[in-house]
Amino acid sequence: MKKLLIILFGLTEIFFAQEKINPQILSKAVHIYYKMHTKSVKSISPQLWENKIFICSNSGKVACIDSAGREFWKRDLSADIVTSPLPTDGYVTVGTSSGDIISLIAHTGEQLQSIGVDDSVTTDLLLLKYEGDQELFLPKQSNSKSSLVFGTAKGSLICLDLETLQEYWHNNDSKGRISGDPIFVQNKILFSSADGFLYSIDSRSGLMNWRWKESENINFSNAKIISDGKKIYAVSNDLRLYCLDLLLGKLIWKTDKPDLLNSIAVTGDKKNIIAKSDDGRILFFSADKGNLIRQIKFDTLFDSAATNIIEQNGKIIYSNDNAVYMINNKFKIEKIMEFGGEKVNFLLSAGDKKLIAASSAGTIVLFGIEE
Repeated sequence: MKKLLIILFGLTEIFFAQEKINPQILSKAVHIYYKMHTKSVKSISPQLWENKIFICSNSGKVACIDSAGREFWKRDLSADIVTSPLPTDGYVTVGTSSGDIISLIAHTGEQLQSIGVDDSVTTDLLLLKYEGDQELFLPKQSNSKSSLVFGTAKGSLICLDLETLQEYWHNNDSKGRISGDPIFVQNKILFSSADGFLYSIDSRSGLMNWRWKESENINFSNAKIISDGKKIYAVSNDLRLYCLDLLLGKLIWKTDKPDLLNSIAVTGDKKNIIAKSDDGRILFFSADKGNLIRQIKFDTLFDSAATNIIEQNGKIIYSNDNAVYMINNKFKIEKIMEFGGEKVNFLLSAGDKKLIAASSAGTIVLFGIEE
């Protein structure tokens, strides 16, 4: 079993109650690896790292426990944490509403350092390997090139060295709040802004490659961006799916009917884009031409939560309301897990053919689906 780190980002205090876990498994194909319950956790962002569980609350408390709930350390940062923590290279890093980036030593909880950026952090922290030629002012203890990128309320995109929190570059091309989480593809950082544009920034220099929107009426302010390595895809405020050339930022195609939700995924073979519609359908579009290939009608409308769609070994996994569903290789829908009165508000791939589902009441399940 792959080493597990689950990062829980809560809006209230953090508590544990192992005895309250009761998700109902509805399919023999589902295998549970691990489950736990956290009281009063409203927003959860799981990750994997070093067989430890790191938990943060919006009020600034950070704790580290193992999978049995034993506490290793706990620290109060006295700050409003607004990002999911980023664990890597022995650090746990968070961003705050007041514009501080704070890093802790993952194994002890000791605060290592912090830096202020004079603006509220408004996106999650994106980890990438810095490959530019910018020299840092202060020397480093290691040869690590790990860096982090994040957006701010005034529209800045900032890249910092992870180890020292020194700035590599600072981009101010966006004219609005950056709220869509950035992604990294082939030395390009892609994000959306409240000014309505999609942006591509060179990760080595911080210079803008391009920005795009089709017209003044089109807005990508909160769009989730995905990429297949050659093209990027995003749903705009007119509920259409757009496909752009990754290198040039030019429109390749857009869907005809304006009825898509902001929840999309690319299949493992990169041939199809999967999307949810606002009338309760799962849609499969050709990644090359944008034509509708297949549609599957769900038995009810999708809830407002834009949880992930995940493709794994030809199976499509998604959630709605209080349950997790699977579309099998024959395109049949099967409800595979139910959380009673708890709404599923997070679903993601955990690597090594594992997935994590988390509910609004704080139940977290690490599970796999047998082939």
